[in-house]
Amino acid sequence: MAGAGVKAGQIYGSTTKSGKHANKDVLDVTDFNASIAGASGLIPALRRTRQVVAPLDWPTKGRARKELFG
Repeated sequence: MAGAGVKAGQIYGSTTKSGKHANKDVLDVTDFNASIAGASGLIPALRRTRQVVAPLDWPTKGRARKELFG
């Protein structure tokens, strides 16, 4: 990620020695999406409307990681 208030040059989490698996501060897709939605100022409760073509309730499933942003 870059811009939009993301802290520049940071390393977040770690992987196993082989690099195949995250093992510390795991950031899955739902957490990533919740983080982006939170940084964008989107309110999860407003996402569940019939006017939206694609379901946008995905940010409510993860945990926003505020430590990614400055």
